[in-house]
Amino acid sequence: MKKISTAFVLTCLLLLNVNIIPVFAIQEYETNEKFNGNLIISDRNFTDSDSMSLEQIQAFLEIKGTLGSYVDPGVKLPASFIIYNTAKTYGISPKVLMTLLQKEQSLIEDPSPSQKQYDWATGFTCYGGQCNEAYRGFNAQVKGAAKIFMINYWPDLLANGCSFTNWCVGQIKTTQDSCSITPQSKATAALYTYNPYRGNTINNEGLKIGANYNFWKIWDRWFGKSYPDGSLVMVEGDPKVYLLKNGQNRWITSYATLVTRYNPEMIIEISPEDLADYAEGPPIKFPLYALVKTPNGSIYLIADEEKRMIVSWEVFRTIGFNPEEVEEISFKDLAGIPSGKALTLYDAYPTGALLEDSVTQEVYYVESGIKQSILAPEIIQNRFSSFKVQMTTTEELAQYETSEPAIFKDGTLVKASDNAQVFVISNGDRRPINSEQVFDNYGYKWSTVIETSPEALALHPLGEELTIIE
Repeated sequence: MKKISTAFVLTCLLLLNVNIIPVFAIQEYETNEKFNGNLIISDRNFTDSDSMSLEQIQAFLEIKGTLGSYVDPGVKLPASFIIYNTAKTYGISPKVLMTLLQKEQSLIEDPSPSQKQYDWATGFTCYGGQCNEAYRGFNAQVKGAAKIFMINYWPDLLANGCSFTNWCVGQIKTTQDSCSITPQSKATAALYTYNPYRGNTINNEGLKIGANYNFWKIWDRWFGKSYPDGSLVMVEGDPKVYLLKNGQNRWITSYATLVTRYNPEMIIEISPEDLADYAEGPPIKFPLYALVKTPNGSIYLIADEEKRMIVSWEVFRTIGFNPEEVEEISFKDLAGIPSGKALTLYDAYPTGALLEDSVTQEVYYVESGIKQSILAPEIIQNRFSSFKVQMTTTEELAQYETSEPAIFKDGTLVKASDNAQVFVISNGDRRPINSEQVFDNYGYKWSTVIETSPEALALHPLGEELTIIE
């Protein structure tokens, strides 16, 4: 009887999507709030074979590294032409192919790639450290990867939403690095079929796993059309308003919810395709400081991004809430809202307050016994416009724990009083907008730019420059 090799068995198990590694507690080696493992890339971006011309691909490769001068010795064709022609032949984006080349072998940006990197450029047919010799070479690797995505995976995904290894759109599945993933695009399901690891994880031996996290990270760095976190957007002809945050679009379901949380003047118009590049997140249903009751009788205060349970009717009455304002809802309505600290009788200002020191005139936002200094009145208007400032003593303020100073909301346009430079706040950072062309490209309005003190602006670390969205 012929002996079956271990490598062959491992390859078959991988193709069948059998979990052959031990389950381990998920550890991430980077913090990246933008990453959404359920939506690595949209179907539109994945299949846009016209996204770059041959000349654009060549220029990109020359700028990034040495691949711009590489000619495959087997077929006597330059790398740029192989990428361009393969993209056109199979209906896949050349950007996807270049991202794959960088993710698998760092070929795009490596200044001196080895022959091995060229030979196994996309990792096609390479499993468990062994590769199929029939697909050695740059041309064979690029074409092989494109073919397996668009000829092997894509027809099944179009027909029933599932690949042959049961990566299905809208269905939860566990990756080989023990992460629960629910693909939200066919392209995402295809990428997990090609490489069934989420990535940004550490295995039992302490080794970092890049996988699809690295694909997303490279794509986002090179081609990501990312609106700043906190952007309010709508599509022409559609009255719905969405909040873009952490890679998701979140529908704001009512006007009352919109105006109590955000400034409607900040809404910008984007294309349906750009909206579709964001995963559909949980809708934002409740106005700020809404009171809601679930079927089991629990009452919550909706504060910012959290739901805060009111622990008893005594607390409810002591705070001064009105029972007529409580809205009865289902458990499902609260499912997408993180739980915050419960409201008790022992918290000072459990629903928040603006307090001014009667001696120093310094203003603080105090909530549940924690105070944040406010360095500029513009932050009050931006963050706490529904509160009235109350006078208090230095002694009372000294009782509260001090936290970081309050900052502007994500999505806010702001400039310092001593400088014309405009920034947009995103993930707490200030991202420079360095030209009127970029400002107009995002659909911003000059009337919404807030002028504040240099000290208040400096609370936000300097982030990446905002660039044109094509």
